Amino acid sequence: MNNNFVPIRKRKKKEDIKGKRKEESEEQLKEQLRIYEKELREKILSDYEKNANFKNIFDEIEKNNEDKKKVLNLAQFNRFYNFVKENDYDFFDAEDKLKKFIEKQLERKYAVKFYIFIWNEFYCQISKGKLKNEMKIEKKRIGEFEVENLVADNVKSIKSDEILKKEIKEETEVRLKIIEGYLLYILGKERIDEKIKN
Repeated sequence: MNNNFVPIRKRKKKEDIKGKRKEESEEQLKEQLRIYEKELREKILSDYEKNANFKNIFDEIEKNNEDKKKVLNLAQFNRFYNFVKENDYDFFDAEDKLKKFIEKQLERKYAVKFYIFIWNEFYCQISKGKLKNEMKIEKKRIGEFEVENLVADNVKSIKSDEILKKEIKEETEVRLKIIEGYLLYILGKERIDEKIKN
């Protein structure tokens, strides 16, 4: 006789309870993530409101009346945004993919200035992580502009740290959404507070 026999009804009830607990756990996790993202967005938004470089760049974009080619527009930002997403939000790429992408657009002065600002902002994220005391920076030139990047050893350390990579990617996505909101607002497409709610 099988002493481990469990009647089907009891087994089903156990499975239902487990399934319910799993669903509740997933819902709690989603809610925690939603709260975290909301708080992070508010913090980042507040940081950018105090950031003089950020304000100056957007003032230039907003007031600029030069040749349309030089002005940053939504289509250019979308190309940049999609490129960053396709490359898994990698702002410290040893293969210089992002650098080459920007170099092709040097005639678009304000777009490039904006991309450089974003690059310099995002590479700084890792200073908050485990590599804070190990970070070494090298300068790279893109036309008349200069970007700061991590040395190859730092990049390797990040690539091998799955938790750090995940944290950087998540924060980068939120930051880019907020920057997109500013851009949409300035280009008169929709207000930033509406963008942040979505």
